[in-house]
Amino acid sequence: MTCCHKVMLLLDTAGCADRHSPVRRVALRLLTYLSCRFGLAGVHWAFKFFDSQGARSRPSRGSDFRELGTRSWEDFEEELEARLGDRVHGAHLPGPASRATHTHSALMETLLDYQWDRPEITSPTKPILRSSGRRLLDAESEAKEAEAALGGFVNALFLLAPCPHSQRELLQFVSGCEAQAQRLPPTPKQVMEKLLPKRVQEVMITRKITLYWVDTTEWSKVR
Repeated sequence: MTCCHKVMLLLDTAGCADRHSPVRRVALRLLTYLSCRFGLAGVHWAFKFFDSQGARSRPSRGSDFRELGTRSWEDFEEELEARLGDRVHGAHLPGPASRATHTHSALMETLLDYQWDRPEITSPTKPILRSSGRRLLDAESEAKEAEAALGGFVNALFLLAPCPHSQRELLQFVSGCEAQAQRLPPTPKQVMEKLLPKRVQEVMITRKITLYWVDTTEWSKVR
């Protein structure tokens, strides 16, 4: 059964303060692991950059999912290097919107602007031979069998960004410049409503996307 998983790397350049950022190494390890598990032909990937502090950036060159290979990785490295250079040579002050707001916007753009459907396993034109006779499986049954065989992994969105590591950082992440006027840290429900409201969760469920947050905070900065 041919199956292709869509993998998106959504990278926060606000967490890439210098050229020694671990983002490149993390991305390479993720893609290496997935290619070993599903095979090079079993994974299509894309990458997108954003700045959770609100800095404007040029659109990513990768406009759709591509096969894993040398060319796509070189494109990623070139763009990552250019953006790290922009961070080094250009100072930026955080804007009024919170990091959670900018991250939410980047997530929505990623979910809506890319083709997440998987015609490789949902096309009803692909026949499957059964010992009980020749017949076609309907698209829904085929998709469910593929998911069950792979432990439920279908599509993945990896958010590579610094995580809050204290109540104060969490409050700043959710409230931004309004954090000083608040004393109590946000509740889990408030965090979810800001970052992943119900409409975003519905889109992810429909497209069978699992979100993974990979913390790119440098260990030396973790209190």
